[in-house]
Amino acid sequence: MGDRVIPVLSAADRRVDMADCLLIFLVVFGNYLCSAPRTVMLDDDGFFIMAAWFNGVAHPPGYPLYTLLAHLATFLPFGSVAWRVHLFSALCGSLACVFLWKFARLLLESRLNAYVAALAFGFSSTFWSQSIVAEVYSLNMLFLFALLFLCIAYGQDPRNRDRRPLLIAFLYGLSLTNHWPLMGLCTPALAAILWPQWRTLLRQLPALALCVLAGLLPYAWMVVRSQVSEFSFYGPIENWSDFWFYLSRQGYASADHSLTAGWWDKRQFAALVLSETARQFGMPGLPFLLIGFVRQWKAWPMNVCLALALIFLANTLVLICLLDFDFDLWYRNVFQVYPIPAYGVAALWLSLGLKESINWASVWTHRSVRHGLLQYGVATLLILSVWVGNAPQNLRAGDNWAVEYARAVLNTLPPDAVLFVSGDYSTGPTGYLNRVEGLRPDVTLMSDTGLVFGNRLFKPMPHGPGNVQAIVDDFIRSTDRRIFYFPSLPHKHHSAFYGLYFEVLEGSLDTSNRVVATTQVLNYYTRAMLREEPRDMSERIQYRHLKGLYCRLVASVVESSDHAVDLSSPVFDLARWCNDFYGLMFRAMVALGRKEPDHTAALELLRMAERRIDEVVQVGDLATLYHLFGRSYELSGVGAQAAAYYGWSMMFLPTAENPSYEYLKKLPHSAGGS
Repeated sequence: MGDRVIPVLSAADRRVDMADCLLIFLVVFGNYLCSAPRTVMLDDDGFFIMAAWFNGVAHPPGYPLYTLLAHLATFLPFGSVAWRVHLFSALCGSLACVFLWKFARLLLESRLNAYVAALAFGFSSTFWSQSIVAEVYSLNMLFLFALLFLCIAYGQDPRNRDRRPLLIAFLYGLSLTNHWPLMGLCTPALAAILWPQWRTLLRQLPALALCVLAGLLPYAWMVVRSQVSEFSFYGPIENWSDFWFYLSRQGYASADHSLTAGWWDKRQFAALVLSETARQFGMPGLPFLLIGFVRQWKAWPMNVCLALALIFLANTLVLICLLDFDFDLWYRNVFQVYPIPAYGVAALWLSLGLKESINWASVWTHRSVRHGLLQYGVATLLILSVWVGNAPQNLRAGDNWAVEYARAVLNTLPPDAVLFVSGDYSTGPTGYLNRVEGLRPDVTLMSDTGLVFGNRLFKPMPHGPGNVQAIVDDFIRSTDRRIFYFPSLPHKHHSAFYGLYFEVLEGSLDTSNRVVATTQVLNYYTRAMLREEPRDMSERIQYRHLKGLYCRLVASVVESSDHAVDLSSPVFDLARWCNDFYGLMFRAMVALGRKEPDHTAALELLRMAERRIDEVVQVGDLATLYHLFGRSYELSGVGAQAAAYYGWSMMFLPTAENPSYEYLKKLPHSAGGS
């Protein structure tokens, strides 16, 4: 019935439940302990580890509670610093499953089915992946399930002098210092569960407000640490404007709202959410999930059903409407972790569906089967199927992809070099190895955008420094150290491409296509290219970009006679290694970059690349592809075709930073109006 009342557990039941909670914790934590990576990973992993190690400030909105608690984990006397922080996430994830069990126990009145909910969620694809790395989502789910449990337990037996609402308010405020956007989306659900007690809560409103404010105190600690820590994402928070810039995530405004995203992308993400929800628990769990979603309206109180539906919708469809992401591989990777609260709700529906299905099936079975094999057998098989289905991509104790890349970058640099890092995939791993583990202390890491490290050339918030190129050029002139960078550093000097990074060659205002192939870099690429494309989506993205850089390096070396290398080596086999989208596109780039550009060869390579656009990581890469098409046709004298391709390039990257913008302005004159 929709107005069904959830019964209060007896004291004896609560004592038994304590043992169940301990078992849930040990099973889930043991699984995470064995599967957690022992070193740094991609995405935000390196950033959060450095923030924890230096007790600093992570990227907006700062996550001060996670950073502070993870800092305590760095004092563990065993393992690498990365593994210690990973274990903190594992601890939070395991405790989240314990509170999910307690919440499900109240709703389902069945310890067995509560086990199904907790373990299925603990072994689900996305939550498992985020509970074994340095990320905030496991702590976020710990808060969510703890609050849901406390709210529903309070609703069972509210008393006039009950202090549980004060605890709920404090924990709610505290949860906002970890991941306020996701908790904000879940707030209507908490209100729905507490709605029957609104008169009692209204009388306590001033005290509740004070408790929420007390929970927000870690933000004050964040401001203090931003002034003194070696790691502060945007630098010192010096005034209210700086604090609001951090808290409101203004720095991510352009990332959250792509200029090229539209309603088609939102529809694609909506379909992705549905398929990902099913994938979390595998095909065997899907029928039970659907049954549970339908049956909840008969099995649970209406306000609870409404709360669960609100959590699911807010963290899927509402979030999709708020964000304007391109539906490409990069943004799918960014978005895939956001619906974790929705997957937690789906685990509850899954367990209810299993319970209802067994109740229906038990009518046709013998009593001994009904109370034995059918219940425990099906539940065990379902949990095992979830684990088996998600283990291949989450057993990552031996994953060293990111650390091998970072070691290759740092170990191939000359003594006393300065390296300007850029983006998550280079900054996190190299920063961790250099700043935390002390690899190559003679190398100085700096950020080309003024982020993360204390030796920034400028403060990036709230409005930026203005002319970044002038600031960078002043720094180049002021030092006699060799300066290396990833492609985004703005400067006006010659550059040399080493395959993994570039070097500034001071002394000229012209550009240069100089390429340097070192044995160390070629050896790294040989090892990396021989590996299969990684399972992890982030590693797959980096693999594809690295393959493009490798092909650019090799294609340049093959065409040049200035390198004392053995061109018969398999590492220079372009036909073998460089026939994917990025390999073909970068080979075309090299053909167009010659002193005498070969536009015919470039067009052939670009047409082959266009047939493989399903491998594209970001929409912006299509802008590059069509710009190269335009350049090829312009060099071949076909102005109309060139203008068309430049226009298509601008469709995928409609900003002045797109080089097609300048070419389009001059094309009518250079093409004679054709």
